[in-house]
Amino acid sequence: MRPFIFVLGLLAFTASFRAEAEGKPTALIWKGSKNKAEAEAQEDTWSQLEELLEKTGLTLPEGHPKLVESKTLPGLKPGFWVWILGTCAADEAGPVLEHLKLLAPGTYSREVKLPAKKLSCPKGPDA
Repeated sequence: MRPFIFVLGLLAFTASFRAEAEGKPTALIWKGSKNKAEAEAQEDTWSQLEELLEKTGLTLPEGHPKLVESKTLPGLKPGFWVWILGTCAADEAGPVLEHLKLLAPGTYSREVKLPAKKLSCPKGPDA
């Protein structure tokens, strides 16, 4: 009986930890590099993706994509320059990331520490 109770307790702890992680804001990252000049050079390929985003109805927040030093965005690993496509509430990030990954498979997300009022998530065609 004791092992059963232990397993139930472990499952409850794991579920609450996962729920907490799922509620954190997310940065959507298109590309990046350890070197700023290399990251800046990636902008040359942006126009192709921008055209596809327009055709599929995904609109980025004003001022995006934005090249940022990762240490300036709490939650990201320092030492990189990354192109941010937006920052979303946890419940909005998934569908937007899926859309982005269809067009730019290297796009990924990372949890960040931002207040809700600072989030700026891309808007899909049905928004």
